[in-house]
Amino acid sequence: MIRKINLSDVEDLQKINAKSLGYPVSIELTKKQLEKVVRDDKHHYLVGYEDDKTGHIVGYIHAEVYDNLYSETLFNILGLAVLKENQRQKIGQQLMESMEKEALLRGIHLIRLNSGANRKNAHLFYESLGYDGSKGQKRFIKNLKKIAEEKIDD
Repeated sequence: MIRKINLSDVEDLQKINAKSLGYPVSIELTKKQLEKVVRDDKHHYLVGYEDDKTGHIVGYIHAEVYDNLYSETLFNILGLAVLKENQRQKIGQQLMESMEKEALLRGIHLIRLNSGANRKNAHLFYESLGYDGSKGQKRFIKNLKKIAEEKIDD
């Protein structure tokens, strides 16, 4: 069943992020970030798929309202993940459909997402749901904390 994520789901989310997305961050950081997000319901949409048998979250979707100067307001999907053992059960599809319904309720008609170039199966999944992956991009990240730490070590 799809339901709103709450703070008690932090361990499930940390597990999903590590196993399904390849982001092995600590429980502490996951909790810190989750606390921020669950308080900000104006701009965030965060729901999970709860396994009826175990009561654990086995997948989730996280989106935010995204405003820019070159398009209408849109939903930007920040994360979609389902544990490998729960994939191919239409959980991801149900999560995407729930987010699309929420977007329409908010008067939002565009949805944006990024997916790593190596995630070919994810690309096929998004395309099967009607998403157009025609624009290729590179992601650039600069870790200011790491740079500052390196300067201190010098």
